[in-house]
Amino acid sequence: MTRDSGSNLDAVGRFLPGRKRALFEACYASMRIVDDFVDDGFLAMDETARAAARPLAIRAVARWCARCEAALAGRDWRSADAEDMGDPLLAAGAAPVHDALLAAASTGAPGSRAWRALAEAMARDVAERAIAGWADFDAYCEGATVAPAAVFLHVLTMREERGRLVPTLSEDTLFAAARPMALFCYLVHIQRDLAKDTARGGQLVTLPADRLAVHGLTRAGLAEAMAAREPGVLSLAAEIHRRAGDYRAAIRAARDRVAPSLGRRERAILTTLIGVYERLHDRMADDPGAVIDAPERIAKGVVAGAFTESGLDALGDVGPEHGTE
Repeated sequence: MTRDSGSNLDAVGRFLPGRKRALFEACYASMRIVDDFVDDGFLAMDETARAAARPLAIRAVARWCARCEAALAGRDWRSADAEDMGDPLLAAGAAPVHDALLAAASTGAPGSRAWRALAEAMARDVAERAIAGWADFDAYCEGATVAPAAVFLHVLTMREERGRLVPTLSEDTLFAAARPMALFCYLVHIQRDLAKDTARGGQLVTLPADRLAVHGLTRAGLAEAMAAREPGVLSLAAEIHRRAGDYRAAIRAARDRVAPSLGRRERAILTTLIGVYERLHDRMADDPGAVIDAPERIAKGVVAGAFTESGLDALGDVGPEHGTE
């Protein structure tokens, strides 16, 4: 699942060494499967089907979280779920993902805070609670994007000791460092994918309702506004871009929090990942209309350029069987 995702995180994650790569892949897959279940499964249904499926979907997210917490604690995740019969996430292939998380956690694992935060965000998505303003958006993002980013930083900053991975930073430090990085990347992602996400339905739009209103837009009507090239779409994109820029400016201090715990390879991985989004951010500043007319033009050559600039390609893909550097 991790290797098939095609995400920027997976592109850099494959350069992780040894146990770190196995732990990253297990953590990423465990989070990706619930996100896909909500975005590509539940929210892709029509309104009537969503209303009927909502109670089951909310229970499925809660049970997913309980199974992940058990696996992270080194317990048999099956014992954490007495209601697994007919569970849609298990039907979607979650069992081997939980098994991988349990196996990887045996050599060292993050705490469960990030999984609980993600579960809260996914439950909010299923409930289709509107995001009122930027403060509400930031609170939602604590689970939706900051939590997975904190887990990634946790893996990057762990050190290997006697065959185990040992944390070097507290969860509070990791979340604090992850916050500006994650919010910057997520806002860039939202701006880049505005056309794709609105075309799939307003329920996938996670922008604040009050900011949409300022630009004369609504969540349900955003796709139509984009098709008509209404001026509010570009002004909304410009606001997203500015807000992303605010978080971008805070990334250097966030990197400084974790830098002492990063090896050469891990520093290159983090630099490459952030570099991809910085390049996307710059590209959208130079070509703002591409968000509507040609989203594919935004991403062209961005990943390759970030890899070349950071030197990550030169370090090579060590593969999961190799040790740390």
